[in-house]
Amino acid sequence: MKNMKKIIVFVLVIILMITYGCTPKHKKDLQADDENDHSNNIPISPELSEDEIEVTLYFADDSFNYLVPEQRVIKKDDDVLEQIVGQLLKGPYQPEKKKLFDEEVKVLSTAEIDGVAFVDFNQTFMDMLTGKLAQEGQEEKVDKEELKRKNELAIYSIVNSLTETEGVERVNFLVNGDVIKSDITDFNLENKLSRDKDYILNPQKLVEEYFKEIAAKNWEQAYKYVYTNIDENDIITYEQFVVNANKKDAVLVKYEVNDYEILNTGDKALVSVDYEIKFNDDTDIHREEQLISVVKVDDIWKVKWLFPPENW
Repeated sequence: MKNMKKIIVFVLVIILMITYGCTPKHKKDLQADDENDHSNNIPISPELSEDEIEVTLYFADDSFNYLVPEQRVIKKDDDVLEQIVGQLLKGPYQPEKKKLFDEEVKVLSTAEIDGVAFVDFNQTFMDMLTGKLAQEGQEEKVDKEELKRKNELAIYSIVNSLTETEGVERVNFLVNGDVIKSDITDFNLENKLSRDKDYILNPQKLVEEYFKEIAAKNWEQAYKYVYTNIDENDIITYEQFVVNANKKDAVLVKYEVNDYEILNTGDKALVSVDYEIKFNDDTDIHREEQLISVVKVDDIWKVKWLFPPENW
């Protein structure tokens, strides 16, 4: 009987240890590991299922000057790299973001080896880079500088999108399984390309583009960079923008965009600018380190400064 009691007590002690000792400690250790693990920076929406992940893709902005991000949900268990490239080929969901690839460009395969993503395309991808595709059916010659910039954005939309994923540091491009020779295109695609943030639109680059178009009085292009929603019931139209910009024949004589700071919320920023504006009544305005507000709408930065500010 005594032996039986010892066995019962021993079993109870084991159960208590498992219930109140080991389990909480194990959970605590897991929580600590989760808190210290920053290797996977992909934002996961609470609505996603266990077999889905949210990835960041990069498309062209409305002017084909820079890349802007867009979030997309893909299957976690399938070939993530091939899905990302496939989504880039399909194009963006939001109208202010632009597609960079022709419909006939296809991805044949993808692979990741030692931090390098290998992406194999069909021949149409090469025709796009060399300008052959753009020239087909066109009577006038294609602008080489515009084509070069668009191709740069196309290349780095892939590089910057793939390097957002865990484990990918560089990207190597292939066509039909072959390395792309450096003398065929404007880019040296024989090398493995690393992430380049210079192609991604940020508040400083936005304000530089905006002021450049203002100085050139290219109102249509400048208006694309403007945050038009003054409030819920008042939206600045293009006509209003042009009328106020031309009041007193205002001219942006010179400007210099300094640095910028993104605020804690992540969707607002302040950009420091020096500028000089002259009017036809011989008055002028000089500002140094003027802080200009910038806001993010659908992952695209927009300027909350209207030219000239005195006319609004």
